[in-house]
Amino acid sequence: MRVVDGEFCLGIRKVDEKEEERVALASEAILEEAAFVERRNDRAQEVAIAMMVVPVCCPFNSNSQNPSIKHFDHQVRGISTQFQFLQFEKKKKNTTMASLFKDPNKLSAYRDRKFPGSQDEFEHALQTSMTVYVGNMSFYTTEEQVYELFTRAGEIKKIIMGLDKNTKTPCGFCFILYYSRDDAEDSVKYISGTILDDRPIRVDFDWGFQEGRQWGRGRSGGQ
Repeated sequence: MRVVDGEFCLGIRKVDEKEEERVALASEAILEEAAFVERRNDRAQEVAIAMMVVPVCCPFNSNSQNPSIKHFDHQVRGISTQFQFLQFEKKKKNTTMASLFKDPNKLSAYRDRKFPGSQDEFEHALQTSMTVYVGNMSFYTTEEQVYELFTRAGEIKKIIMGLDKNTKTPCGFCFILYYSRDDAEDSVKYISGTILDDRPIRVDFDWGFQEGRQWGRGRSGGQ
């Protein structure tokens, strides 16, 4: 009986050792999974931080004295990216800038010959409009890219992508409607000339979007 008991006890000890080994392996797997999730979350956070900065090339170099342009070297998991981003500061406009936005001859290089009003009405519309016209865009630039860049100037009410009237595909321009005039002015002042999808985009004040203006007017249907 004693030998049998010894064998029985030995069998229990072996079962206990296997159970401990199984628990240890399970615990190790749980720890590895937790470490993986933590690494994944860290990576997602780093990418999110990088995406908070618009990776576009501004029309100023890193030595620019413009206080609204910041230059950054950023590294994410061994991938080095160098870019500048636009930092908009809501400051009181100086006399020179204020006079610029009151001169209709300097307000917009974009002229819409189909404006349904007089020249005085057109000039007044440019001086008070919260809409900007964006030209010289890549046909492949998406609305999401436009939003990501132009929301740096202020809260956007609506984006209307210009479309080829024949193919109904983007054709290199868009209209952006802001909630305030100040934000529209900031977009013209800071974003015009920025490189987006390898093209220097042009931002001008617009008298206001109306249905039908989203279609390209070129002979081929484009811009």
